Amino acid sequence: MLLVTSYRLRLLLAGALGTAALHPGTPLRVLRSGPSQNAAPTAAITVTFDRPVAGSLDRTVDPRGILTVEPAVPGRIEWRDPVTLRLRPARPLAPNTTYRVTVADRFEAMDGSRLAEPYTFAFRVRGPRVLAGVPVGPERQARFLSLRPTFELVLDAATDPATLSRAIYLELDKRCSSPGSVRLQAQSLRTVVEQDRWEFRDAGGWDRDRSADSLRRVAVLRPDQALPRDCSGHMVAPASLDDRGRDSLQRWPFSTYGDFRISRASCRWSQDYCPTGPVTVAFTTPVKGSEVQRHLKLTPATPFTVGDTAEARDEWALEAELAPRTWYAVVADSGLTDVFNQRLTGNPVATARTTGFTPAINYAWGRAVVERKGPRTLAVTHVNVDTLEIVVAPVPDSLEREFMSRSEWQWNELWPAVRPGARRYRVAVASTTDKVGIYGVRLPEPAAGRRSATLMAVQVTSPRLDSLSRRNRPVALIQVTDLGAHARIGASDGAVWVTGASDGLPRAGATVTLHAPTGAVLAAAKSGADGVARFARIRRPPARNGAVDSEDYSRLEGYVAVALGADRTLVSLNRYDPDLSPWRFNVSGAYGSARLPLAAGVFTERGIYRPGERVHAKAIVRIGLLGDLRVPPRSDSLRWVFYDRSGQDAERARLQEKTVAPSVFGTAEASLVVPPTAGIGVYEVALELRRDGKWTEVASTSYRVAEYRPPEFLVDVAADSGAHFTGDSIRAAVDARYLFGAPMGRAVVTWTMRQQADGWGPAIPGADDYVVGDEIWWWD
Repeated sequence: MLLVTSYRLRLLLAGALGTAALHPGTPLRVLRSGPSQNAAPTAAITVTFDRPVAGSLDRTVDPRGILTVEPAVPGRIEWRDPVTLRLRPARPLAPNTTYRVTVADRFEAMDGSRLAEPYTFAFRVRGPRVLAGVPVGPERQARFLSLRPTFELVLDAATDPATLSRAIYLELDKRCSSPGSVRLQAQSLRTVVEQDRWEFRDAGGWDRDRSADSLRRVAVLRPDQALPRDCSGHMVAPASLDDRGRDSLQRWPFSTYGDFRISRASCRWSQDYCPTGPVTVAFTTPVKGSEVQRHLKLTPATPFTVGDTAEARDEWALEAELAPRTWYAVVADSGLTDVFNQRLTGNPVATARTTGFTPAINYAWGRAVVERKGPRTLAVTHVNVDTLEIVVAPVPDSLEREFMSRSEWQWNELWPAVRPGARRYRVAVASTTDKVGIYGVRLPEPAAGRRSATLMAVQVTSPRLDSLSRRNRPVALIQVTDLGAHARIGASDGAVWVTGASDGLPRAGATVTLHAPTGAVLAAAKSGADGVARFARIRRPPARNGAVDSEDYSRLEGYVAVALGADRTLVSLNRYDPDLSPWRFNVSGAYGSARLPLAAGVFTERGIYRPGERVHAKAIVRIGLLGDLRVPPRSDSLRWVFYDRSGQDAERARLQEKTVAPSVFGTAEASLVVPPTAGIGVYEVALELRRDGKWTEVASTSYRVAEYRPPEFLVDVAADSGAHFTGDSIRAAVDARYLFGAPMGRAVVTWTMRQQADGWGPAIPGADDYVVGDEIWWWD
């Protein structure tokens, strides 16, 4: 397998990149400190003040005289930023130990303030924790363990083997031949390596502190005696390897293997209907697929295959084309062995029976057009059914708009309203057991010389179907017509092409109307000699329930009606229609205000502000369709809305609203002074337009409010960008200077180099069926 990697070099220069507002006249205070109780052995000690102490490189308070820890913790103490002091321990903190931290009051902040008294806090360090384990561990249930298994556990920090051996043990159930506790002996501890399984490499989760990955250890443990066969139990481990961890125990289940037997055989997975297989055979212990393929046979003789001959499972599907209503025997010969090299015991034969096909009826449900000049039938396929119950219900004009403006998933809600006028009848059909038959349901011909119902709702069922299938039969909404119509409707205009359903030729002189979901007519036109009717202007839908709803305008849905003489056809315009919806073409449809004929953008002059500073926002607005965007008129109304920081309440609080008119250039601007007491976080500013008597949000952006200080220096890194191989050297040049031009001397430089996969791997000609990289997923 080819592994392509790249290297990224990152250099950091120590300096002051942050500050906070000054508070003269008040004592210096500690806002927060850490870590808290039961800290990890890898935790850093931090203290954050309410104002800057280390303002810049030339105004830094020596941190070594401020913070003391008992017992002493060797490490690097530094200013993480102007208000935060941090001690990074040189080695993991001692588990099961309480540390006391004291912050002296002998230093001054940038404004001259001091602590009123020394600040102290204490925290306790917990012992190592178990993050993962194989074959037993968190979120794993082990089956078929060997009698002298080897256990591997991933710890988040190192510990001595004796502690592991005392703390972790096996507890066997009372039903085992020798119940009780079994001690585990820790054999070794090692680091996690790239060759380990993914559960070990990612132990601790994706959101873990990856800087502590090097401290993780893999412990190898083995029981001090053989485990009994066919026995269940638990591995028991404390929540953490320390005195308090024993108060909360974790238990992970396991079981050892027993005798090798065939436990059962069934058709498929014991479902009610299984006419053609496969046969599933279950064993009491795992067996390789190659053994199943070699030593099992089906009677009557039927060839079969298994999924993976190299895999070991306790249940295998024998893939074969079986005959309905037939008994099959699964026979194992004496050479069959499991993964523990055990010979098969007990009965070597298991039986399974296929069933007949499920009684079923299928027809083209949803919207359909049946040619008027033809047989006028709806094809229904059936199997193991001797009677069809057919319901044909003409849809009255009063319900047309309901059926056409809803998706087919909602038609069952309308079915009770059309059933009273339905024609119901039974038909006996020729039925051969387990053979598919076809029946044509004849549909009534529209009356000559006058217009009858355009739509017919049809349901077909049978007494042989189960009660759930009978209750939830799909509805076929059918039009018997010789008109075909194809509609393309935009926000302000549209076109409908009318043809004959029997010959595909254009139909001239057809009356075409566009209806809203309420049934109101929005546009009308006549088809020309080419069969095309064009809507030069589409009216906006009327309000629903007396309320103005811009959503009706922005999603323009409904249906198109086409009439020519006594013939008529309807075309639905619905975002959920399965026929020509955008998702059929891998296109995402727009929703809400995104479908309004306009485009807008909002931005602030920078992305971060301090409390008390003024935020300046600007918007650019255009109306019309894409490709024909125009400057909005000065009479149009825009409204600026400044919101409080996100995530505070379900209903966002508004800091300021302002209604303005667009400029002659289609722009607008607004500003807000961030309150001096504003919390740190992400804030939002939005632009709304007045449409149909309602304000609709059309664009927004966000900005941060934070206590910060602009950078004082610039760092450039120049490195060799050529290809490098194992054993090569990489040279990099670092250039640091203050932004006012002076060189930045005597600054501490630290560097890290990280290896990562390069995208999705290289494209190798002729290797389209292969995966290149260091991760292979199960579906590959």
